[in-house]
Amino acid sequence: MDLRPYINNQSQINKGIELIKQNHLFYQPFILSDTLEVGEGQNFCDHYKDVSSVFDLNVYAEGIDFGDRKLAPNKEYFRECNEQYRYMYDFVATTIKKMLNDDISNTSFAEIGSNTGLNLFNLAKMGAKSCAGYDWNNLTTTFNWLNDILGTNVQFKQGIWDNLYHRFTTMDVPEVDVMINTIYTNHQCDPLQFLAYICDRAKVGAFLWVLVHPGDTYTITFTHQAHDILVNENSLFPLCINNDVNISKKLFLQSLKSLGFGEVTELHPNMENNKLKYFTDNFVMFYAKRTSEVRSAYWQREHSIKNLIPKKSLLHKMVTRMT
Repeated sequence: MDLRPYINNQSQINKGIELIKQNHLFYQPFILSDTLEVGEGQNFCDHYKDVSSVFDLNVYAEGIDFGDRKLAPNKEYFRECNEQYRYMYDFVATTIKKMLNDDISNTSFAEIGSNTGLNLFNLAKMGAKSCAGYDWNNLTTTFNWLNDILGTNVQFKQGIWDNLYHRFTTMDVPEVDVMINTIYTNHQCDPLQFLAYICDRAKVGAFLWVLVHPGDTYTITFTHQAHDILVNENSLFPLCINNDVNISKKLFLQSLKSLGFGEVTELHPNMENNKLKYFTDNFVMFYAKRTSEVRSAYWQREHSIKNLIPKKSLLHKMVTRMT
């Protein structure tokens, strides 16, 4: 997102610099000024060439000291890559709005793994009723900064998805009209459980950007061929399997159907002249429309337990907080 038309004082720029230094603004593409911008586009285009940290080569800044961080040396190339990366985020928001008949004024959205919330802020600027982001990093200050600049009211709550217990450890994400999840299931050793969690909370639809593999099989492939900077080999099994987890398209579509989403549209942004075409060839976008009220076994069990316990009891209150 180009923030230059919205930033109106040096204090907002200074706050952005502080957020970059804190690693709370670096991944999603934002232009703060003619000489300062962030985004992972160049790394994606170059396949993380010459990068030793996830915080390298995702900042272009003139005259600002960012310590040992490797800054992008070429503004034109950096901006070109991020513009192509930004196109995909723009495609997400415009497609969601189109799928909802171009009216999102009464639609609530939530995104797990939101990072700095670019999808949500795009939707908020388009007139969404409400937007909420969830991420394991505490990005409250970043969301507040963007809300101040853009005049929006996008909410943020910190939460950690637990691959062992298949739930958020700090809260339960409430239902919204549309759930969003982009480039996240491939980092989960429990992709189907996570998919169930998202779909259970989507009343109308779900936008999903997922690493899938073709073929007429019901399979999950744990390729685990990730960049070293994205892998934590010190984690115990199965948490050490945290990247390049592929769901077959057949299994993915059947899972959505079983979760109540009988209408699924496969989406393809125009990437013909985009350096990130290889990316969208593997990570495929889908919009799934809910066609029945069925929920997963996780949802059914949690709600059955709640309904069996008197609502006024201390145990009911404890279970409600836990779930």
